[in-house]
Amino acid sequence: MHAKNPAEHPRDARTAYAFSRTDMERLFFGKFDPPGARVLGFYHSHPDAPAYFSEKDRMDALTGWLDPEPGYLVLSVTKDAVIDIKMFRWVDDETGFEELPVVLV
Repeated sequence: MHAKNPAEHPRDARTAYAFSRTDMERLFFGKFDPPGARVLGFYHSHPDAPAYFSEKDRMDALTGWLDPEPGYLVLSVTKDAVIDIKMFRWVDDETGFEELPVVLV
């Protein structure tokens, strides 16, 4: 999106992500294939940066309208590898998001 219109989309793929309109409509209106499927989680990467739940991630997170609330997986990636993975979930208005243990099998 940045390459097509940098003025309207100043953040590039290294600093932001975007859902397609079709994917957002499916998400908001529950139009999944197969019917009855549900969102278990979202993921995104932080290129050349730690795997943490940033303030921007917190602001963009969807809370209160998906049941159960999806998890949020954040990957720290370099040119050559994924170097860290962290998982976060919404707890409540007082606690906010908490980090969950990640076990790779």
